[in-house]
Amino acid sequence: MAVKNSTTFTHMVEWPNLSLAKLSANTPNAIVGGPFGSDLTSKDYTAIGIPVIRGQNMGGHFVSGDFVFVSHAKAKKLQANIARPGDVIFTQRGTLGQVSIVPHFSYQGFLISQSQMKISLEGTRVASEYVYQYFISTNGQKQILDSAIQRSIRLYRG
Repeated sequence: MAVKNSTTFTHMVEWPNLSLAKLSANTPNAIVGGPFGSDLTSKDYTAIGIPVIRGQNMGGHFVSGDFVFVSHAKAKKLQANIARPGDVIFTQRGTLGQVSIVPHFSYQGFLISQSQMKISLEGTRVASEYVYQYFISTNGQKQILDSAIQRSIRLYRG
């Protein structure tokens, strides 16, 4: 059955407006920024190990590209900053507005760099694809920029 342009839907479901905190998984570090600057430096990079998500790995639907790696021991020390398949990654400094999903078809975990933050979602409440699509939309990008401006104003005012 084709739907005509004049058709109105009277039984539309109204979705609640929830914060990311309410949509996040009920686990420690479900929403977390990257490690403190000196906790992860280029001296920590190794030829193999746990991949690190940096800005150059962002911008596509899924994190991808050439990764640098850290040892399993280093990743264990920074366990709070590990992103897992399905997590949504945001750039929190640098090229704001970058959003990507950790893919299910590659590594079991990634370490996020200082410039990224991640959210692990409660899968029964919202799909990572939905959150990704929202934050790459015009409204989502505006929300990211507005949030960054508000943080800058608070830092400036002290």
